[in-house]
Amino acid sequence: MSSPDPSKDASTNESKQDAFSALSTSLQGVQSSFSSVYSTLASSLERSVQMTDMVNSMMQQVFKTGVKLASQLEQGPDGTVLLTVTIINGTHFPLMQLSGSIRFDTASKYAETITYDSISTFQITNDTRCESRTLFTLETAEQLCLPAFTKHIERIRIHPPKLMQCNNTISISFATTTDPVTINHAFGLYIIDQRADPLAMNCNLKINQLHKTVDEHAKDVVQDQSPGIEKVYSAAFLRKIMEIQPTLGINKDMQIRLHNQTMGNTFVCVVEAISDDRQELITRFYGNTREDQQLVSTLLYELDILNSN
Repeated sequence: MSSPDPSKDASTNESKQDAFSALSTSLQGVQSSFSSVYSTLASSLERSVQMTDMVNSMMQQVFKTGVKLASQLEQGPDGTVLLTVTIINGTHFPLMQLSGSIRFDTASKYAETITYDSISTFQITNDTRCESRTLFTLETAEQLCLPAFTKHIERIRIHPPKLMQCNNTISISFATTTDPVTINHAFGLYIIDQRADPLAMNCNLKINQLHKTVDEHAKDVVQDQSPGIEKVYSAAFLRKIMEIQPTLGINKDMQIRLHNQTMGNTFVCVVEAISDDRQELITRFYGNTREDQQLVSTLLYELDILNSN
């Protein structure tokens, strides 16, 4: 019986080792290729996500800078408050699923009882005006589309339950390719906004609406044991804020009556003295009732702010 050939066994082992070495090298090459492909794919996906985020961020910024929200308050003839809300779409894109709301300051005692209703709504595109659906309503959440370069103008009548001062927020939101965009605009509801046109009269002139003279009305106020509050304002400011007619001069003892017909509040401003150059006025403000007297300080706070601007 012949013995095994050692040289043959060694050759076989070397062949196996060479095969294992070649296989290991191949596997390492494949793994390296997969790692390279994965790394390239991951990098590409990361760049794609970054690009998408950047585009979305740019679009959000375009909407936030290109869409404007503004408001204007004015007095109605009966002392009601008229709010005009203007939405300007200055972008190249329509505002889809546009909705709006008005939130009154919840810190105010009577804020939750404030109601409002839209009295007119229209849109303007390239100087062409057309009626539009109401956006701001208490009943249901309305949505509409505001085309590019178009204004939405809505006039709203606000019904406060009583004379008050509160801060409020108008909000609009609309859909985009990513997250919805919300834009807020703050506005204040002030006592000075909740009165009919002031009546500025000299003592010897009559207020026909009340069938008595302003002088008689002022006596009613002064005899109510109210000392009033003294304030110094420029003649120009008082003429502007009280809407005194240019043809009516401001004289000593002139009385300016602020009245809200709906709620019955009345304030009287009496010109007690005028500076030698007639530029400054020493005035005294009275409230007609105890409630009005408590509101005089708030009214004067508003006037001081307006006077400082």
